[in-house]
Amino acid sequence: MPKKKVLVVDDETMIRFLLSEALQGWGYDVIEAETGAQTLAALSTAQIAAVLLDINLPDSSGLDLLREIKRRSPGIGVIMVTGETFYDTAVSALRGGADDFIGKPIRLEELRFALDHAIEVVGHSVQQENQEEERESPMISEPRVLIVSDSAERIPRLQSILPPKEAETTSVVFPEEWGYVASGKFDLALIDVGPELLEAVLRAIRASGSGRADIPVLVENSRIGEVGNFPGVMPKYRAMPCGHTEMIRLARRRLTTITSHVRVKHLL
Repeated sequence: MPKKKVLVVDDETMIRFLLSEALQGWGYDVIEAETGAQTLAALSTAQIAAVLLDINLPDSSGLDLLREIKRRSPGIGVIMVTGETFYDTAVSALRGGADDFIGKPIRLEELRFALDHAIEVVGHSVQQENQEEERESPMISEPRVLIVSDSAERIPRLQSILPPKEAETTSVVFPEEWGYVASGKFDLALIDVGPELLEAVLRAIRASGSGRADIPVLVENSRIGEVGNFPGVMPKYRAMPCGHTEMIRLARRRLTTITSHVRVKHLL
């Protein structure tokens, strides 16, 4: 079987080099591009399975390029690469058709599973899908989701975001309860609190040694008003503000990626 080709798009030579080395080690062929023009040229001359696309390019917007890639080749998986301070832009990327996003500094393990999943989702690897089905085990544990709200009445609304029977949830309502789950390990956090509690909740989630230092955190923005009212808070704690509909989409996307990750780890 020929190796699948991944197009790495970034204007920084060292990042392209490091990503290319990792991808080749995972069994992919790599094509590099540092501009939007080179990206579109590569798409027209090679059969690309996936694109790692930096949001900031010297000659074009990564978001505009994303839309053009999806217009030309909707079957190509696209993973956006963004700095930690641009999570609002990442939301726009997902709305624009990106299959996932990865923050800088890039964690290679996270990238590998996101890339494998993106290729599988867009249908470029029937063989890989069959292999994944054969390797599935009924003993695989469900992803664990932490739900934090300041209203018990809103907890069912957050729980309804998650696919039935596909996640284990722990719900916390009062600040006094935060300590009860401090030692727990979670794969995703959904936050629905008023502005007076927001930063304290995010600080507790990112606390060192809590087992939650690197998990995705989604914040219901209807409770906190304008994101601009919290300058630096979202980037500092690597949290993504989103509406309820967007939270549903992102949470389910993340749970699918996490489940794929756990399945592979279980087999190693």
